[in-house]
Amino acid sequence: MVSRSDVIAAYRLILGREPESEAVVKEQTRRYAASTDLARAFRSSDEFRDLYRREARLRWEESLSQTQRITAEATRADILLKHIEFRPGAEGMLALPLLSDDPIVAAYATGDRPNDYMLDILEMLTGPGDQVVDLGAHVGTFCVPAALLGRHLLAVDASQRHVRLIETSCQVNNLKSISIVHRAIVREDGPVAFTEQGLFGAVDFANADVNAVRVAGKRLSALLDEHGFDRVRLIKMDIEGSELHGLQSIAERLGQAHGPAILYESNEETFQRAGYSVVDMRLWLEAQGYHTFRIEDARWVYAPPDQPQPELWADMLALKPTHEKRFERIIDRTWSDQAMRDRFFSCASLPYENTRAHLLRLLADPIVRSRHPDLARLAAELAEK
Repeated sequence: MVSRSDVIAAYRLILGREPESEAVVKEQTRRYAASTDLARAFRSSDEFRDLYRREARLRWEESLSQTQRITAEATRADILLKHIEFRPGAEGMLALPLLSDDPIVAAYATGDRPNDYMLDILEMLTGPGDQVVDLGAHVGTFCVPAALLGRHLLAVDASQRHVRLIETSCQVNNLKSISIVHRAIVREDGPVAFTEQGLFGAVDFANADVNAVRVAGKRLSALLDEHGFDRVRLIKMDIEGSELHGLQSIAERLGQAHGPAILYESNEETFQRAGYSVVDMRLWLEAQGYHTFRIEDARWVYAPPDQPQPELWADMLALKPTHEKRFERIIDRTWSDQAMRDRFFSCASLPYENTRAHLLRLLADPIVRSRHPDLARLAAELAEK
């Protein structure tokens, strides 16, 4: 349960105002199990979106230079060029859509940097000059700072809007080390239906979306060959269910002893749409010589294939034994039953139906329920709701 001071701080820092009443503060302390959950809910609220739109427009009109205005006009869209210091000595402009409901865009536009932990991993696993692949590059919150930090990037996204934003960031920062590709990652080359939905844009595996657009699809292996990426050190991927399809095309490379580390979104919902599961993904990676790790603050905790993932989605890190040897000091081989229990309850407190449905599916397994005596009670409470 979050504290009273956490709630008041969230109101002041995110919404820019005081809470309506002490009763409202108490209600919020009971509703959220962690401050990150509270902040995420506030940033997805209608009030925050309206506030962000007004303030972003004002900052954009006041701060853009004539050169930046020309760049924005060339994109034929409203763009916020946000100056961000990603790391000491690595700062630059990030092109963002001015009006957007995207929570990641909103965070960066208002000075937050929720993907900083990815840059921590980048700096731990790679060095200047190394090749890094960003699949599902979104608006460039990873690939742009990675290039500013001296890495050579292959950035791929199926959204033309996202590609144009990254191109604008490269122009205003004079970045030459990012190859930007407008493609969907697929098993077999060819056009696919793609649902444009900002952060959640995805290949329409069921071909059920009448508003989907046709996008050229390319195997990851072919893209790496085309762009000369033959010494990749890190692959970051968030492609809404296409993760396994992309990796399968480079199985031979991944099977090598010094294969790249893989930072990927593990999302049971999008995986299921694509025809596989969290367990399938981990099993396949283990067959290529990888172990999957949970990212728990400053610790990496081994997640064997049969370990349940309470979160509907979570970023995971797949490592080779060579990586594990280097970072043995921060690796835990087991995730305690108590920690798992706490994560189940934290996820159950979130106000999302798909998360509760996911938890119910996991807790239907008696083996999962047996991991902690409280989990059977949680299953019954969720079933009643």
